[in-house]
Amino acid sequence: MNNDGGYEAAWPGGLLSESAGTHQRQIAYFISAHGLGHATRACAIMAAVHDREPGWHFHIFTEAPEWVFRESNTGPYTYHRAVTDVGLVQASPLVEDLAATLERLDSFLPFDIFLLRHWADWLVRLQCELVVCDISPLGIAAARLAALPSLLIENFTWDWIYTAYLDQAPGLQRHIAYLADVFAQSSRRLQMAPVCTPSSAAAGTAPPVSRRPRISEGETRVRLGLAPTDRLILVTLSGAPELIRLSPERASDPGLVFIFPAAATSLRRAGQRLLLPAVSPIYHPDLVWACDAVINKLGYSTVAEAYHAGLPLGGVPRAKFPESPVMAAFVRENMPSVEIAPADFQSGNWARAVDDLLAMPRTRPHHPNGADGAADFIMGLL
Repeated sequence: MNNDGGYEAAWPGGLLSESAGTHQRQIAYFISAHGLGHATRACAIMAAVHDREPGWHFHIFTEAPEWVFRESNTGPYTYHRAVTDVGLVQASPLVEDLAATLERLDSFLPFDIFLLRHWADWLVRLQCELVVCDISPLGIAAARLAALPSLLIENFTWDWIYTAYLDQAPGLQRHIAYLADVFAQSSRRLQMAPVCTPSSAAAGTAPPVSRRPRISEGETRVRLGLAPTDRLILVTLSGAPELIRLSPERASDPGLVFIFPAAATSLRRAGQRLLLPAVSPIYHPDLVWACDAVINKLGYSTVAEAYHAGLPLGGVPRAKFPESPVMAAFVRENMPSVEIAPADFQSGNWARAVDDLLAMPRTRPHHPNGADGAADFIMGLL
């Protein structure tokens, strides 16, 4: 028995942990473990489904850590640890390791028929009626073998990502056509703005998806031990804050606090740095809404959460990752923002960017959350 009243038990595919709740419809959700953005996007959509049907049960297949779903999900689910895709192996938050990526792809693709039968059998035994996939090709292939409908949710797919690296890793070509074919086999497709490559096969495009805050901004600051007048900058670029240089102008400002998630084993203050553990006592959307600005490596989940919170955003682009310019364009057009060059960020030459961000007024937008549209779409399929 685990701490939240569910259970954990060994099984052929790995570890299961189940939340309490009444089981009704069974839905499989295969999620990429490339970063945490796909997991948090899936959590926002599952929570929106549970707002409408509290008893519907999700079977989550992923290598993303179980605590992400435990802290975010509001209804019944079962966690199945599974390798659902490769994505990109990272040498650092801003640099990809293409040799390691290609090595893992060569061992993962094409899918072994016995592996697919294993997952297809599980989907049937679990009585799943629909397989939702956040850019996981494994879920689409397993659903097809199990004769189940599948829904691909994406703002990009891996075949498109890998095409951008062919000049550095020509060996990726052998996987691009295969993955494009698998993604095309999904029964339905729903794209999430900002979309990298609009598809005529998509049923529609939903606005950006993000999890919602649960407590007030003031209560979050109290829990962090911060004053109402402190100016807070959330930095989500790296889990190694000691490597991030603060310029002399910023280091002498006692009312300015830089918050680093997943940067310590427990919540602690080190000068102007407030370090939080990965499994944090503060729900991450609450943390975002309590801040005055965000600095991040341009990625889906943080951009979407800052967008819905109306926060100014300092975006650090990734030189090669093809999603990065799409995100940068969306941020420029829809959010108060500045762009911070990776070299300037790593050298500490970003004091002006902080000043500019703090001078920007926070907006209070009421944009529709794409999680609601995705939830309605899923319910319509069932």
